[in-house]
Order: sequence, then structure tokens, then C-alpha cells
Amino acid sequence: MNKYDQVFKDEAVRIALSSDRPLAEIVLDLGVNYKTFRMR
Repeated sequence: MNKYDQVFKDEAVRIALSSDRPLAEIVLDLGVNYKTFRMR
């Protein structure tokens, strides 16, 4: 089962790409495990 819907994933990637903040900080704010949030 997929925990995150496509809208959440798209928004998370948009935030990560447009932010100057470290990825580790962003994933903590989103409540996503760092290993789960891997960019392809």
C-alpha cells in the first residue's frame, strides 16, 4: 500500500527543489523518512 498520494509527492518534490533549506530539514517538516524521500 502506498502511504503518500501523488499530490503529496508532487508537492514535496516541488518544495525540495525550490527551497534553499537542507533536504533533511524538509523531510522532517513533511514527516517523511529521509530514506523514503529519494529523488530520481
